[in-house]
Amino acid sequence: MSFVVNGADWRFDKATADEIQRTIERFLAFVDEAMELGQIVSIGDEFQTMPMRGELALWDLLGPNADVTMPGELRQEMAAWLGRARLYLDEDEWPAGFDNTMVAIGEAAAISNPDVAWVHHKIRAAIPSACITLGSAHVLETVTAEGSASVHFLCDGRSRREFWREAIIIEGDNAASLQRHAERAYPDLHFAEGALDGLSNLSGGYLAARHEVRKTFAALDDGGAWAFTCPPPAKTQGEAPPPDPEARPTNQLIQTRFAGLGLDVAPEKPNVGSNRDCRIARETTIGNRTLYCHWHVRLEPHRNRIHIHEPVPENGDRLVVGMIAEHLPLPA
Repeated sequence: MSFVVNGADWRFDKATADEIQRTIERFLAFVDEAMELGQIVSIGDEFQTMPMRGELALWDLLGPNADVTMPGELRQEMAAWLGRARLYLDEDEWPAGFDNTMVAIGEAAAISNPDVAWVHHKIRAAIPSACITLGSAHVLETVTAEGSASVHFLCDGRSRREFWREAIIIEGDNAASLQRHAERAYPDLHFAEGALDGLSNLSGGYLAARHEVRKTFAALDDGGAWAFTCPPPAKTQGEAPPPDPEARPTNQLIQTRFAGLGLDVAPEKPNVGSNRDCRIARETTIGNRTLYCHWHVRLEPHRNRIHIHEPVPENGDRLVVGMIAEHLPLPA
């Protein structure tokens, strides 16, 4: 799996020096973060030699004889990245159909674009891949003679997160694919050890509940920490700053916030926590701290629960997914 740089974006004929610099710096920042997260970033074999401004190729554009002046640091940063980048054509196995690089992107007519075609054919082979764009993030349908695919064009953390959520589906939308990509798809969640193993314990198994599970994880990732920690009285994200930044939301407000996120979330009744066996079934450990995950998402009214805990410093202030089960024990 890799992110492929869409070389067709790298045309700067009408751009000013400042615009070129800002665009490349944003690109390098995105690439650095992706590679720090263990993501492979690949380029086509013509990336460093294709024209990018008139007849100027990359190193001419960044060199002293270009008609725009680029800082020397930018050339050094580009060289450092390219020293780590891979050529996707060096992969041992090419995706079926890649001998045809003619691809229609969105509503445009088909053109030869090997970078997008590579990603297109990878996705059709059920191998997650995406393009890195210099423009805005979007998802477009791509079409070749072999068929169609939905290609993600990434430029920031949000679009990268959305791609990994889609990767779960591309690889089969099963418990195994969710477990492989959960940390990338839901980076603001902390999955306690063994929590995702509970997917098989859901009534009907993961496949029967997969849509609700993915919807729940996405909502928790996007707003779960906020629901637990944002001071009152805000009921939705984006409301004006609270008057008392140290105030804590009530349980009722937390439930209202989760309802606004499309989730049915509630705490356990006090008698559950006072029952030793019931409490232990809802406990998990992070570092040296034991957490009682009595808040739970109801995937269905009477069964299938995802137990959670508010963010804690021990995991970088991420919401905790403690356990997943059809139903944990309740007091007799």
